[in-house]
Amino acid sequence: MFWGFVLIYIGINIGNFDIFPDIVGYITVSVALGELRGQHEIYKKGRLPAFIMIFYSAAEVIIRGSSINKAGLLQSHQIGYILLWLFPSIIRMYMVYFICKGFYYVADEKQLGVFRETAKNRWKQFCWLTVPVLFILPFINNSEVWYIPSLILVASYLIATILILNLAYNARNTLSGREG
Repeated sequence: MFWGFVLIYIGINIGNFDIFPDIVGYITVSVALGELRGQHEIYKKGRLPAFIMIFYSAAEVIIRGSSINKAGLLQSHQIGYILLWLFPSIIRMYMVYFICKGFYYVADEKQLGVFRETAKNRWKQFCWLTVPVLFILPFINNSEVWYIPSLILVASYLIATILILNLAYNARNTLSGREG
């Protein structure tokens, strides 16, 4: 799961070429959720947003490969571009919710109170740090007045992402009984 998140959230590009497109990360997360569904039923629900994002990412790779710029396509329709940016972010949040909830339930069943609370708190932190970015950043114009608020929002999103990466990294050892 951790490596899937790394591939989703961290882009490694050479010029216009993405070495590990998001689709690889979503496939990795989907496979991990498939393996985890034996631990708790909620992981099945997390696979749906992962599948949606696999198809979305595949379309993105095709669009990028065919030299069609999605921003250029929708430049005259600013709301379309905003929706195109919001859609994957909201679906990704939905997926992260089910993953955190799964960590919470498994930790609860194994009586790992500290990790259970960590999973619950990380979801809350992720939600509170990400939602403002999703709904404010697309509407901020590029003027200097919005530079500091934009920077704060991007930093918040980065912190939220790091917290989720850390949770996924710690989940394997903690929930399998190797640690804590």
